[in-house]
Amino acid sequence: MDPPSFDMSMKEAERSFRQFITDVRAMLRDPARPFVVQDGAGRLPAQEDIPTRFLDLVLRTDEHAITLRLRMDNLYVVGFRNGVVEDPATTWFEFRLEDGRQRVITDSTLLGFGGNYQGAGLGTLDENVQVGRDVVVSAINTLATHGNNGSTIDDASLKVFLRTLIIHFIETLRLNGVVERVAGLMAHPEDPAPPSTSHENNLLGPVAYHLIQNWSRISTDLLLAANDSQQPTVTDALARRFQSLAAAGIHNYLEAAQALGLVLLKTHGARRQRRSLEDNPDHVVAGLTLVEVIEVIVRRIDDESPGDLYGSITVDDGVGSEQVFSRDRNDIQSVSPGEQAQLTGPARAISGYDDFALNFNLMDRDSDLSPDDHVSNGALLWNSRMATNEEYDAIHSRIIHGVDGHVELRFVAMTDAAVAKVEVVVLDSSEDALDVYGTVTATTSLEDGTQVAIKLFDVTPEHSVAVGRGSAVPLHRKVVAVPLCSSLQLGFSLQDWNHLSANEQIADGTVTFETARLTGEDRGEVGGNNGRNRISVQLTWSTWFD
Repeated sequence: MDPPSFDMSMKEAERSFRQFITDVRAMLRDPARPFVVQDGAGRLPAQEDIPTRFLDLVLRTDEHAITLRLRMDNLYVVGFRNGVVEDPATTWFEFRLEDGRQRVITDSTLLGFGGNYQGAGLGTLDENVQVGRDVVVSAINTLATHGNNGSTIDDASLKVFLRTLIIHFIETLRLNGVVERVAGLMAHPEDPAPPSTSHENNLLGPVAYHLIQNWSRISTDLLLAANDSQQPTVTDALARRFQSLAAAGIHNYLEAAQALGLVLLKTHGARRQRRSLEDNPDHVVAGLTLVEVIEVIVRRIDDESPGDLYGSITVDDGVGSEQVFSRDRNDIQSVSPGEQAQLTGPARAISGYDDFALNFNLMDRDSDLSPDDHVSNGALLWNSRMATNEEYDAIHSRIIHGVDGHVELRFVAMTDAAVAKVEVVVLDSSEDALDVYGTVTATTSLEDGTQVAIKLFDVTPEHSVAVGRGSAVPLHRKVVAVPLCSSLQLGFSLQDWNHLSANEQIADGTVTFETARLTGEDRGEVGGNNGRNRISVQLTWSTWFD
């Protein structure tokens, strides 16, 4: 069978484009269970750890043709050919994969970047990306020349052209909202209603952008609603989760179903199936897919001990951007090799449904006239379309290098977790205000029993913070990702620093919350050894991002 083909030189291009998307979707739907919602929101086959089924799409202009090859389980584009498959003079170019993964196209030439939108992949995706006929024709014609007769296109331009085609021919397969945004801009100049040439009208726009960023998340919520609609706690949580997708034009189950052209089906939940396949054939779980940044350890800082660390670590996910570490040059952290950077975020849970990136820009301040040193400049890029089941619910370690040092990042992507927001309040105290120092640690467990411990508060006596009776301890981190199979244990070792007398114990011990929850609140208390100081702990549980 010939691969599906779309020709940009056709008249009545908008109608032809919509029909092309409809026809290709029909080819991709799981024949055994084609729809999540009757006659809409088609279901893809379950995502495979090792891809085995691919579909080629041929894209033509009146001058050239190229071929995109995509996985049939999640529509990830693995590469492109600067022509059609039948032409032996053309070449396959494959996106580079992280961590030494094997290429999937035989005899392909590797590109210098990956096929995701984060970090060093396809470049910046935002609502101001240009869309429409002109950029598509330019992308096809230019990519068709790459590698011909020694001619090459620089990586920056390649990224833009490939991103253009993926938005117009892949994201439209996934998302009806993207079809509606670009279809009218695909019209041929000789059509009765030619495409708009206004720059403002030819931008991707905020709704389509947020849909693209959250396809996996929307798919999972829709599947959960379809499989779990009779469970009240799940239904209540889902209502909030749909409302948190307002930027993508989604507020409820019906709008989620209308937004999706094809639904991604991941099978993380198959490992923890709690009900029969008849009740839950998609293996969906009620928890979120969350990323926990466990720690960042400074391994080398310009061969100094200690060094003066400043800079930033940011996370970009489907929800937005969050700071994990942020210090300017006048607010350094004195740190020696083997010690942790003091993380102060994120302020909300990090989504692991779709691609995410952790971006490092860490410096060592020099006291002399020499330039400051680059300790860590790089990124951890998570490609959700290529990650295997075994890579979730497991702790990962990555070295992020700089010219003058490096750090070790330890993180985990959890597939069935809730969000716990932690507040610690001084309940009783021997003084009106305590000078608090010490540590607060949160510990959870993955499904295999591996413990995940993060520091919520870590302050030395010389940096103690004043906290009045009835006031909250200013935790550095307040958000904890908790697997639904795990308890949450909060460990306290807090002291009151006194200038003239002996320091007093504020809280020493642990509070254990045995079961993670989708919604609700839990409370606990812990005191010191003198009976005069005591703190209260409040947890607020949720399974949404805010």
